[in-house]
Amino acid sequence: MDALVERKCGPERPCFLTAEQQNELKQVILTSSPSDHRLGCVSSWTTPIIREYVRNTYDVEMSCTGILRMLWRLRSSYTRPTYVLAKADPEKQQAFEREIDLIKKLLNNDTVLLYQDETHVRAYQSLHATWSEVGKQKQMPTYGHHASVTLFDTLNAMTGEVLHQTSSSCKQEDFLSFLQLVANHYKDQLIAMVVDNSKIRILSLRTDGAF
Repeated sequence: MDALVERKCGPERPCFLTAEQQNELKQVILTSSPSDHRLGCVSSWTTPIIREYVRNTYDVEMSCTGILRMLWRLRSSYTRPTYVLAKADPEKQQAFEREIDLIKKLLNNDTVLLYQDETHVRAYQSLHATWSEVGKQKQMPTYGHHASVTLFDTLNAMTGEVLHQTSSSCKQEDFLSFLQLVANHYKDQLIAMVVDNSKIRILSLRTDGAF
């Protein structure tokens, strides 16, 4: 009975990672992607990929369940990542934050601070994993026409008021049309608008200095 419950290890192969190896593995997962270690061209760490990395790097064989339990002990969670600007300049970001704080302090009844952006609403949804009968792939009907609409909007930083306009495209003239809507809505006030540096905005602001 003792022989049945005793966990056997392979010859000269440890069963578990040391504390130092676990912390090292955690840093690898947090600061790099599998493609950096020649584990395919994917950017996300999954338990099978981590298992392969552990096998290749530490010569340790672990089950996917064992990998999961180790990650939980290391206070890790399986979440969807978010994008960050690889070329972001921290000094410029801090200067921008100071400038926004200064604008907020100078706001009065004759001035508004607006945050502007847009989103694209599509008539089709991206496909994700779902349950289906074994050996049969579920099929989703499509109509061959991927219609979409662009929603331009601004958020008043002080009042929370949202002003929006829809468009069938996202071109320079569409953005200029929305700016005219904003200008008419706040016609008696000085407008300070925070926008990103997308192409349509740069061209629009250079084309029409009134905005």
